[in-house]
Amino acid sequence: MSLSLLPEDRARTTLHTIALAVSQLSVNGIAQQRLLHDSGLTCADLETPDKLISPAQELRVFANAIQCTRDPALGLTMGLRMHVSAYGILGYSMLASRTLRDALNLAMAQPTLLGTYFKLHLEEDGDEARLVARGYRYAPELTVFNTELCLSSLLTVIRDLLGEAVRPRRVQLSYRPPLHAHSYTRLFGCPVEFGESRSTLCFSAALLDRELPLADPVSCHNGVQQCLKLAAQLDSGQDVLE
Repeated sequence: MSLSLLPEDRARTTLHTIALAVSQLSVNGIAQQRLLHDSGLTCADLETPDKLISPAQELRVFANAIQCTRDPALGLTMGLRMHVSAYGILGYSMLASRTLRDALNLAMAQPTLLGTYFKLHLEEDGDEARLVARGYRYAPELTVFNTELCLSSLLTVIRDLLGEAVRPRRVQLSYRPPLHAHSYTRLFGCPVEFGESRSTLCFSAALLDRELPLADPVSCHNGVQQCLKLAAQLDSGQDVLE
């Protein structure tokens, strides 16, 4: 599978998503070496949490994972296992935020730490809130996978932050139904609409101002300062280990 990247989109990212994928698939008997093939990464790298990688390396592992598993719903199932703690200091800062709105705004302000390939924004329309994912410009053959991973991981984060298994009202996808479309309703637990103008995760707007059970203003403030420092290192291409 040939992967293409735009030259201006070379911000470094952390290993958290790849580490999750490798861990999840290793349990299913898929060798780490197969998943890391042609990515420039080694098994030892996965034991170095501070190591930074390029989007091209991450996308190569995603492509390998799809080829190895032949699981068309892999993006959905991976995203549902991307708990908020996987995002390191960003995740803990979100947990310490005052409300769900504050936590989501913090995440969208730090796309590099969130590790998303989309431009995310939050909008409200009456009693409905929508997390909108736009602007995907990377490997087109991984559009469906990355959209699934993005929206399902956002749902997992919302559930972790609130401490309850909330269900979305609906999910909208900007592509036609894939062959595994039946998996969406089962895994998201809500109506799913394909062929829309954009991809969105829709839920009750009343949740946005819900106070989070682990809110702590001092911890949140300190965490945000660390997030800003780490994001500056990632955006500059500086290796955290150095």
